[in-house]
Amino acid sequence: MVKLIYKRQAPAKDLIFKNESEYYEQLGILANAPNNGHTITIESNEMQGAWGKEGRIFRKNQRDINTNALQKIQSAGTTSTNARYNCNEYVLNLVNEHGFSRSVRPNQTTVNIIPANINDIRSTVPQLYLDDFDRGFEKS
Repeated sequence: MVKLIYKRQAPAKDLIFKNESEYYEQLGILANAPNNGHTITIESNEMQGAWGKEGRIFRKNQRDINTNALQKIQSAGTTSTNARYNCNEYVLNLVNEHGFSRSVRPNQTTVNIIPANINDIRSTVPQLYLDDFDRGFEKS
């Protein structure tokens, strides 16, 4: 069974998926991140004096295609994004459980998290939830 609750620094705003269908739909959305306006990073903020690393998902598009789970933890964007979603545990889950890879930028403290080959990510999805994953992947 997939994990549905991801702890955050602000516990009142943990990332909580209502069920596996929502979880895998969101995975599909992020598997298509380069094509739908999402960027996933791990920022080494501790190097600038902050408490520690921060896993972030940025949305550049005006239209929010994310599931309710992610929308509930949305915070303000930056000058180049419309929204951001912070959750270390979930971003690391994408890497550790679904084959997203780390792309280190030379001389930078931020690591880009890149979706793997779509078939590799799909292979981590139980057959029962492939339609949910595909629905998320096709949103843009």
